[in-house]
Amino acid sequence: MKQPLKRMFSFFVLCIIICSVCISPLHAATLQDLNSHWSVNDVNKLITRGSVGGYPDGTFKPDATITRAEFSKILRQSIGLNTVSGNSFHDTAEHWALSDIQTLVDSSIIVPSEYGTNYGPDYNITRREIAIMLIRAMWLNDSAVALSGESTGFSDDAAIKSYDKGYLYLAKELGLVGGYEDGSFRPDNKATRAEACVMIVRVLTLMGIDTTIPAQPDAEVPEQNTVTPSTSQQNGYAITVKDIQRTNTNTLGERYVQASMQLTIPNKTVQTLTVTEANLKTTVTYSTGAQVTAMQKPFETVIAPEHTAYMDTNVHILLPDNQVANMVLGNSITNIQVQLILNGQTISFDEIGATLMQSVK
Repeated sequence: MKQPLKRMFSFFVLCIIICSVCISPLHAATLQDLNSHWSVNDVNKLITRGSVGGYPDGTFKPDATITRAEFSKILRQSIGLNTVSGNSFHDTAEHWALSDIQTLVDSSIIVPSEYGTNYGPDYNITRREIAIMLIRAMWLNDSAVALSGESTGFSDDAAIKSYDKGYLYLAKELGLVGGYEDGSFRPDNKATRAEACVMIVRVLTLMGIDTTIPAQPDAEVPEQNTVTPSTSQQNGYAITVKDIQRTNTNTLGERYVQASMQLTIPNKTVQTLTVTEANLKTTVTYSTGAQVTAMQKPFETVIAPEHTAYMDTNVHILLPDNQVANMVLGNSITNIQVQLILNGQTISFDEIGATLMQSVK
């Protein structure tokens, strides 16, 4: 890895360092199989936050596996994300953890394209999946993607997928995950309830969240619109900014500008065209020079030849208001670039970028 990237990463780490769910947390003292377990201190922190509990028989079962649904609920509750409605998978529509899973999808912590049409909420979650979700929860997805293929340092590095390596590299450097006695990571091993809790607590610590205080997600009530809606057209394609709102400060001290946009995409080819959120890229440049791709709600539309589709999406731009973002990204946003990437072409919508810039001032 190039030295400047290492220095930037070390600086980022320094900055952030500075700066199943069953019964009530009141039963923490009675969880008989937890008192002498190596994870007891961290598990009790999540019990205090109301993020996890024990079973009706008075046990916690720290060495039992944990499902994707259970982990999704614990993670969402732990970091204080307010639940959202919707459904992104065929097999979660009637699931008890639907709102938790969809909230993580909406926050780009779970990426539906990595799972397909089914999430498998009752499948046991792997160590690899947890590491990826935690890195995304810390807003380090772009860094992980940039480090794709980087050696993780684990003895089984050769068996780890290239795309996953950036996530595992960061998770190891941040102290979120460790290896086994032989130095291996074993990415497909099923995580235990104890391991999951310990990794979440490490993330909370790095994010500066007080684990002695119960998690109380703030409802992100939007402020009034900050700009007049506008439309920009380029080469027959169009983007319309329908609505722009600011959220209130959440439990992490963060605020966002949420832009509701509609894309007008004509299929000018003789083949079907699939358009997803990956085709719309909103790049936010902060005063330190750091560039971050704004989060957006996933979507997918298949357009028949010589047809036009209209699709809606929401783009979330992080304002550098809280201490960690201010230190890492700077005290202001200096540029926003909005681009459509279709059929090998990159089309820039400068007017939309200017409209978004107006909303973040």
